[in-house]
Amino acid sequence: MRSTAATTPAPAAVDLNGRWRGAYTCSQGVTGVLLSIITTPSRDLWARFDFYAVATNPGVPSGSYLMRVTYTDGVANFTAERWIDQPAGYGMANLTTRPRADQPNELSGRVRLKGCTTFTVRRQIP
Repeated sequence: MRSTAATTPAPAAVDLNGRWRGAYTCSQGVTGVLLSIITTPSRDLWARFDFYAVATNPGVPSGSYLMRVTYTDGVANFTAERWIDQPAGYGMANLTTRPRADQPNELSGRVRLKGCTTFTVRRQIP
């Protein structure tokens, strides 16, 4: 019998809830990103991924999609689920990061989409 413990959302050493702003890099260049992460009453984590142009790359269109967040062995996986606002020709990226308790307001990791590399976001403190 296969255990489901590895794929079940689990508490992180770092609370990911909140708004995170930063950027990611793909073949079109640096793109701005806003991650809005919430925990539902059923303890599932979800994120809204909004992307937009930055000053150094003004030709990027804006778009957004919903992501499910799960933990496996201390790694947070953000998996794209559905578009909210899709610009023509754009695909949804997935993210992988290892949240660190010693840097609870910073996330960085890998972007999983052809032509993309890394992302870095910082928690927006009210």
